Amino acid sequence: EFRSPYWLGFREHPFEAVFHFADRPSVNQVTLSLAQNIGAWAMPPQSIEIWGGEDLDHLSRLASYRPEPAVEKEKVKDLIIEIALSGAKHPYYKIKANQLPALPSWHSRKGERAWIFVDEILFY
Repeated sequence: EFRSPYWLGFREHPFEAVFHFADRPSVNQVTLSLAQNIGAWAMPPQSIEIWGGEDLDHLSRLASYRPEPAVEKEKVKDLIIEIALSGAKHPYYKIKANQLPALPSWHSRKGERAWIFVDEILFY
């Protein structure tokens, strides 16, 4: 599943994406679609941040979120993370997801850096 060209994988650096909306829509929620596959080192992010502003040099943090960590022997699954924004109206948004710096002690590759796999980001 994660060898599919539809997933973007990040391991050495956090996932970061910038979005520009010239018409400044009212954004009430950002939804991220991520993958969890413990055997393939794909874990929920350690943290997610959403930034917004008038331009890329003047962004403010709008929200932060800490997903529940994976537990041993959890199944392969898609993670849908919804983060509320309360009607933000910015032309620029940046999403940053920080992967676990080290796989947990119960993992067969404990201490290795985890992967983040992303396939969609939706703004509502």
